[in-house]
Amino acid sequence: MIKFKRSQGETKTISFTLDERAFAWWNTEAHDWFVSEGEFNIIIGQSSMDPNSHVLKVRVETLKDL
Repeated sequence: MIKFKRSQGETKTISFTLDERAFAWWNTEAHDWFVSEGEFNIIIGQSSMDPNSHVLKVRVETLKDL
């Protein structure tokens, strides 16, 4: 989670990197981390339930064992 504050009407540019670990999940059977192919939503807003949130869709295309 990245938090920042801005004044009403103010615009900010925020940059961040999401590496493969950001999309990893723990496989309880293999006892290891995995990244699966698929689409993921990155929600930008006050919370995931914020009706004014912006949703960025990203696609992970390579199935990779970390």
